[in-house]
Amino acid sequence: MAITTTQINHLLRLLSMELQCTENLSTVLKQEHLALTESDPDQIIAISERKKVLIEQMGRHLADRQGFLASLGLNSDRKSVDTLLGSLPEAEAAYAVWRQLMEMAAQLNKSNQINGGIITLGSRHIRQTIDILTGNQSAGDTYNPKGRQSDTTSRSLARA
Repeated sequence: MAITTTQINHLLRLLSMELQCTENLSTVLKQEHLALTESDPDQIIAISERKKVLIEQMGRHLADRQGFLASLGLNSDRKSVDTLLGSLPEAEAAYAVWRQLMEMAAQLNKSNQINGGIITLGSRHIRQTIDILTGNQSAGDTYNPKGRQSDTTSRSLARA
């Protein structure tokens, strides 16, 4: 199917809105990382709310793009959009924004995984501290010198 200049421009606008949203989310993820490393619960909660709003907004933008491409009889997966925009010389601007969007999406994924790791690690430390203090430490959380899970049980500090 041939795509018109008007349709390319509409796709460019849709992609540009998605890119702006991903840039905003990138800023929020950087703020979240800082708040997590500084253990600032008030900031973490506020950032969480902003992140939720941006993710919902990204979902709407994605749905708009998918709907537009479907209305043209096109798939909205990465390979299809790469092929479409890469084959149209008049779509150079849209293709540049698309590539930026894909790069930013990969960067967001990496940032989100790092922040998730910080949260998981913090949660594990808190759980282990509570378990030690209450004498409920599970054997699966302790590793021996060989890197295997230890089957030793621990005692609470109150009993030691």
